[in-house]
Amino acid sequence: MVMPLAHGGTLHGVIQSRRAAMEARGVAHTACVGDEALFYVSETVAALRFLHGKGIVHRDLVSSYFHCDTVDGVGQLVRV
Repeated sequence: MVMPLAHGGTLHGVIQSRRAAMEARGVAHTACVGDEALFYVSETVAALRFLHGKGIVHRDLVSSYFHCDTVDGVGQLVRV
């Protein structure tokens, strides 16, 4: 299997680093807020719709299976 390189790491890693940054600013138990959280949820739903449209059902979805990349400052999910 060949995939594009995802410089951003996994969604799980992104969430962990965002949470650490928020905790460093004194905000506990928060990883993403507002538009950023909406972005990751909508990208996940779009990826699942794509898979379901191809007749593929994934039964073990966890954030470490989603690979992220950044293009022109905008994140994107590149693999499920």
